[in-house]
Amino acid sequence: MNQTIHYEIQQVMPLARAAGLQVSLASFYQPVTTQSTTGNFTGGFTPVVGLQNIECQKMPSSLRQVAANTTRTIEYIEGEQFEHILLYGIYSQIPAAAGKGWQVVVDSVTYELKGGDVDSQGIMTRCRVRLVVI
Repeated sequence: MNQTIHYEIQQVMPLARAAGLQVSLASFYQPVTTQSTTGNFTGGFTPVVGLQNIECQKMPSSLRQVAANTTRTIEYIEGEQFEHILLYGIYSQIPAAAGKGWQVVVDSVTYELKGGDVDSQGIMTRCRVRLVVI
């Protein structure tokens, strides 16, 4: 029987799920701006339908990829850290939402969605997120 590497790749994510590696849940939120009766604009976030409680794995921080940016002004000091989150499944709306102010909550930690990739095998979605601490 002649099997290509495509077969082995298809087996990886189901094995990872069965082993319990993806123990976290990710929920996505999009920004909403509304106008009150007094005319003031108020902002908030609303859950994205179909993108709630998705099994995921947050990539561990690697010492080889330390990348922290710090901006210091009179008002505050802001530190940011970029991380990756691996989602089981294809979520094509995530790459299109990058840079539009979406938020991702994983294990009660809120991140800003900065990018997303869907793999060529049609198995998983990778998100690049930013954690900002002020």
